[in-house]
Order: sequence, then structure tokens, then C-alpha cells
Amino acid sequence: MRKHLTALLLVLLLVCLCAFALADTLQSPTDFTLDPVTGTYSFQAVDENAGYYFIRIYPVVGGTEGDRYVASSKRINAKTGEKKGKLDVSGMGWGQYNVKLITFPASGTDFEAPDAQVLTVLSGVGGVLERPELRVVADGNTAFLLVDWLSCADYYAFQYLPEVTFTVYSDEALTQAVTEVSYDLSVLPSTMDNHPAGGYIWNFQMGGTYACDLDNVELLPNVTLTLDPGTYYATVQAVSNDPENIASSQPSEAVAFTLTEDAPNGEYTFATTSLWANPNIMGVPCAIPGSVQGRVDAAQGQETTSVVK
Repeated sequence: MRKHLTALLLVLLLVCLCAFALADTLQSPTDFTLDPVTGTYSFQAVDENAGYYFIRIYPVVGGTEGDRYVASSKRINAKTGEKKGKLDVSGMGWGQYNVKLITFPASGTDFEAPDAQVLTVLSGVGGVLERPELRVVADGNTAFLLVDWLSCADYYAFQYLPEVTFTVYSDEALTQAVTEVSYDLSVLPSTMDNHPAGGYIWNFQMGGTYACDLDNVELLPNVTLTLDPGTYYATVQAVSNDPENIASSQPSEAVAFTLTEDAPNGEYTFATTSLWANPNIMGVPCAIPGSVQGRVDAAQGQETTSVVK
């Protein structure tokens, strides 16, 4: 009997503790809406003990939410009732975002914040990724394949940094694929500096082996391939991570290159697609988004929309 009574008292104690914990958690706002095209939002603040709210927009890449928001509201007073306002969503490129309505307790109180209210937004719906431009450096039995920095800058500023697929063919008709290699451009920001002119500096080496037509500067290749001697033809394509809403790019023009049986020795040749551009500003490699006209499927010339998923 005593055992049953003790167990009952423990259960009651746990129920009381849970009720106490719940009582210390603020109520979440309700009826949260956002127009992702205009940035107009509304919600109902329902807890008089809340301190204030923020709405913040975080990119989601590969299913992982970024740790830096790309847009934020001003601080929203927590007085109960309907809240309306407008966010600046011009900094959102294409892709998926989490729009989070975050509740903050009032200063000096013991209340706990509830989980954020989250809306999933898809931006760039109906668009096509810009066609990437390509450079191939051939040195002995090795080829170095690089996506144009200006393509990458356009992706980063206007669309999103996608995965690209390099395909190498043994014939000019592009029917016999020799190898295919993918590279995730979303890693580029880890190497990025911002130029005062407003462009991006991704990754380079002064006095490198493959300086090509830049002044003593080597743009570091993304993909390295070692192949049998022969003439090959390479293309690159930007691959959409959400093909139902955003289409993959067209494959680039084919770039022809010839390899030998020798190991690389610094005696190289290079070739590019016709729209590949030298990202050079006053001797510094720098890619300014949108600075080259005529890119195929440039984001600025497309009509797209944003939707709440």
C-alpha cells in the first residue's frame, strides 16, 4: 500500500512540475503570415508577458539552416493584438528560406521563450540557373577545370551557389562521356573576401603555376582530372537542388583540350568558353555580380516569384 501511495505522490509531483514549467513558457503568437514578394507580414501577439518579437529570414542549403539571417524586421513591441509590418526581402536570392517569428521574454522575467513560428519560403520559383562559363587548363596528363568567377558571383548575388557537374567527352559530338565530376559551389563563401568595389574575391594564388591571362595571378581550379593521352571536350552544368521549382542551367559550350602522357611540368595551355571573362580589377582578381552582359539565363532578365511552401 505504501509503495502505491509513494508512486501516486511521485506522479502528482511530476504533473505539478510539468504544469509549473508550462506556466513559465510564453504563448506563441498566432496567425503568422508573410507575403514573400512584398515582405508584408502579420501575426497576433497573444501573451501580455512577452517582451518583444523579431522576424528573421535564414537560408536553407542542403537541408541545413544557415546561422546568419539575410533579412530581419525591426524590434516589434509585444503588446497584445495584431501586428503588421514590412520586411526588406531584396537580399533574398533564389532557393529555400526559413522565415522565423521569434518571441523574446521581457527583460528581468523568468519566462521561457516558445519555439519560433516558422514559414518555409521558396524564392526564384519558375527560374532557370544561369549557364556557367568554363576554363580548362591542360598540363601534361592533367586538366584543371574552373567555373568562371563571374558566374559564381552571379549565383551568389542573384540566385544561389549550386552544385555543378563537369562532364568530359572523348568526341566532339559529346556522345562518349569519359568521366563526370560534381563540385558544390556553396563552399566558396568560406574562402571569400569582399572587394571595396563591391565584388567578391573567392580564392587565388599570386605567382601561381597557371596564371594564364591574369597578371601573375592563378585562379585556383575547382576540379583536377588525370586522363589518358588524347583530345577531350569538357562542359559544365549548374544543377538545381529543386528542379520542380528552379530549372538546372543549360550545359556550357564544350571546351576542347589535349593531354599527353607526361606529368604536369608547368608548360600548359588553356581554353575557355566564349563568354568566360577575366575577373580583374586594377590587378586584383575580383568578380562583380552582374558586371558582364549577355550571360545566358542571367537572373536579372527572368520573371520569377516567391511562394510560401
